[in-house]
Amino acid sequence: MAVKLSTITHGQGGWDDVEKLNQDTGLVPLTMIGAIEGLYQAEVAPYARRVNGIVHLTSGIVAKADIPASTKIVDLPDKFLGADGGITALCRNVSDQSEFPVTAKDDGLYVAKSLPSGTKLDFAGLTYLGKDV
Repeated sequence: MAVKLSTITHGQGGWDDVEKLNQDTGLVPLTMIGAIEGLYQAEVAPYARRVNGIVHLTSGIVAKADIPASTKIVDLPDKFLGADGGITALCRNVSDQSEFPVTAKDDGLYVAKSLPSGTKLDFAGLTYLGKDV
């Protein structure tokens, strides 16, 4: 993970610039792909936020049809891609309260195994190391 440090000279103005101290993208809506919709409200996409190199996902999706394993379900902008070409993490399957694997790859978020129609995945609390950008 690359961290950009700024040298602050004694007495220099702007030493307290939050942008220099904390790199935070704020919440960014993500684009859903295929037969899915937002978990809590159909029109609301999952969101991502990157704080100092760590990506945090929120909200989730509902499968509207059977989705095969290794299918991309969400487009991820470069700043939200997983480090090292892909990171698999576990989110919560709301439908049966189990864990479900998803993978942040080079171009998006993928289901790591098949996702039956009607399954609800909650991304809240899902965090992973973001790719250096």
